[in-house]
Amino acid sequence: DLRAARDDLATRAAAAGYEVVESDANFVLVGRWADRHRAWQQLLDQGVLVRETGPEGFLRVSAGTPEEMEAFHAALARVDAPRMGE
Repeated sequence: DLRAARDDLATRAAAAGYEVVESDANFVLVGRWADRHRAWQQLLDQGVLVRETGPEGFLRVSAGTPEEMEAFHAALARVDAPRMGE
């Protein structure tokens, strides 16, 4: 179930236009934000906690329950932090 959640996370984030670093772990790196702290804060303000770690411009997003993943994707759709190249 965890692998399926991780793979769905990667697929949906990529389909939404985010750069995704594939992973065999329980998380993926999603980005590239010009100001990842701003993106992290906007997610946190919506009750979604991800990690502000890893390569510059990326956030580390762990796979979770279906409800957690839906909350993440809904919150991600509302993030307006600029991405690199914008």
